[in-house]
Amino acid sequence: MKVDKNTNLDRYEWASMYIGRLLPNLKNKKVADVGCKGDIMKGKVNKEGGEWVGFDLDPSHENVKKWNIEKESKEGGNFSLVLMLDVVEHLGNPWIGMKNISESMSEGGYLIMTTPNPLWSRSRFHALAKGVPSCFDEGDLKDNHHVFTPWPHIVRKLLKDSELSLKRYETLDGKSKVPRDPHSLWYFVRVSFATTRIILEKYDKSSCGMSYGMIAKK
Repeated sequence: MKVDKNTNLDRYEWASMYIGRLLPNLKNKKVADVGCKGDIMKGKVNKEGGEWVGFDLDPSHENVKKWNIEKESKEGGNFSLVLMLDVVEHLGNPWIGMKNISESMSEGGYLIMTTPNPLWSRSRFHALAKGVPSCFDEGDLKDNHHVFTPWPHIVRKLLKDSELSLKRYETLDGKSKVPRDPHSLWYFVRVSFATTRIILEKYDKSSCGMSYGMIAKK
């Protein structure tokens, strides 16, 4: 599965970039920010002329409405843009959840989603040592409710089955770098580990970055 681009952006920066590219060209300006907790993306959406509506399973902010995407769709297909930033890995029933997201979107609308990258170079070594990729071990299950491991090819099928067409697949958070703390007792071990990851990332773009993002169109 081909990676379109490796970026140094975090999920909020990356999503903001695509909001700026997509939203001005959409007639319907209604944006659903799913699983947002707070209103961190509201300012960017409003700046681009959009109407931001925040949703979460357990809202902790006055501007955010309750929505269990694993049980129902919303707003009769009125959203031209949906944000799902680090949400899909929390879904116990991702096919139901994504189907309801799709049904909440207008034809020609876009989904901007991000999720932890199980193909990340550090995650691969974590899997070699522990048997599971980083961000998806028992600790993450208990503390973060990471119940779905979002392998990119599986997420592509998830989108396709939900009548969403994948348009962009990019990795986020940047490439590995050589550490700069030569006074550490473990410095040479850390340099060796980082160098191995850098070589892997050079030949396999999917291994760059702790997270990845996808743009899909209905």
